[in-house]
Amino acid sequence: MTTHCLDQTTMLLRESGQRGHEGIVYFAGLTDGATSVALYAVLPGAASTSASVDVSALELGKIIRSASEAGLQVVGQLHTHPGLAYHSPGDLTGMRIRFPGYFSIVVPDYGVGLPSLRNSHALMWAEDKFHEVDPPAEVMDVLAS
Repeated sequence: MTTHCLDQTTMLLRESGQRGHEGIVYFAGLTDGATSVALYAVLPGAASTSASVDVSALELGKIIRSASEAGLQVVGQLHTHPGLAYHSPGDLTGMRIRFPGYFSIVVPDYGVGLPSLRNSHALMWAEDKFHEVDPPAEVMDVLAS
């Protein structure tokens, strides 16, 4: 994730956090299936509450089409939780994009600590399932480069 992308994420999720609602962004970038690079964040139209966020298939399709037209892929997502960061059963069911290299990050406290990814929870799709990754270490390695 580029520094610009993380700063953009922070800005895009600020309003939902101030309302006390979960928020979500998708990342456009590139992946080889093992390493993904998020170049920019996209804020979808979403239905949100203090404990949920939902993006319709139609809205997700618009984001995928826009990334594709730019020669990119939707390589990941980041959403906020009201308290601790973890992928709930609903989060896992609601992730409609699954391919090698696709990642998902959940940040705590409605994202008030962004751009820090401290205390976040991250998964990456590989070998037909999501695997845990260490976002502060693995994502920050890319930020530094």
